[in-house]
Amino acid sequence: MSKRKKTASRGTRSLLRGLRDLQDCVRDGVRPENRFPSRTVGLIKQPGRFSPAAIKKLRASLGVSQSLFATMLGVSSVLVESWEQGLREPSPLARRLLDMIAEDPAAWLARLNRRAG
Repeated sequence: MSKRKKTASRGTRSLLRGLRDLQDCVRDGVRPENRFPSRTVGLIKQPGRFSPAAIKKLRASLGVSQSLFATMLGVSSVLVESWEQGLREPSPLARRLLDMIAEDPAAWLARLNRRAG
């Protein structure tokens, strides 16, 4: 029987090279972030919570019916009605949109009207 030399995969070699580089950092007293490229990703704030009353108040601030509000949001009027009755909660994506609207309802409505025109 012949003995075959096992060769490490490319991934294994890369991992071992990275570990040696990290070992060199520790030995040299260098912080890893100073030797290796890195990036920081900020956390995104969670969307707000909207009670049925808050949704109704937001819609009223736009001066629109449930049906028109639903059309603006791209959802069904039945869904808007169920939000306002507390039967369902808006999805995180819908809440992000509601957050944007709530920041400045008049500006959001004006922007929407510009796009429609």
